[in-house]
Amino acid sequence: MAKDKSKKSDGDEFAKPSEAPSGGDGFTLTSDENRGKLLLITPLRTERIEDKFSKEPGATKEIIVADVAVLDEKKPAKSEEHEEVYVF
Repeated sequence: MAKDKSKKSDGDEFAKPSEAPSGGDGFTLTSDENRGKLLLITPLRTERIEDKFSKEPGATKEIIVADVAVLDEKKPAKSEEHEEVYVF
């Protein structure tokens, strides 16, 4: 499972939203680092988000939200899990 990289305040169980890292745990499917690796993608749901590149006001596009595991075939214990990844 991906580690929580947010800073936690003294005595608080959860970090403030302003202290959370942007983009979840920073995992990107299209990263060159992931090229040629074995990925296990588990779709969870679809969501509609604002289409920032559309010229039509209020336009949205559908994305898939999935859990992604980057599998390490030689050392399975070093496989990485990433939750709630947006797949466009």
